[in-house]
Amino acid sequence: MAALQRLPEPGRPPYVSVNVSARQFRQAGFVDQVARALDTRGCRPAPSSWS
Repeated sequence: MAALQRLPEPGRPPYVSVNVSARQFRQAGFVDQVARALDTRGCRPAPSSWS
């Protein structure tokens, strides 16, 4: 039941977050590897609100 309460509003895609460590960010190719994994599963990034 808790999972149903976390579903996005109709028409909005689900929100996915990926927790990583500073060490992982320093690994060569890590960011690209995560991006490919998400893309393979149909996850598209939302426009960033970070400037």
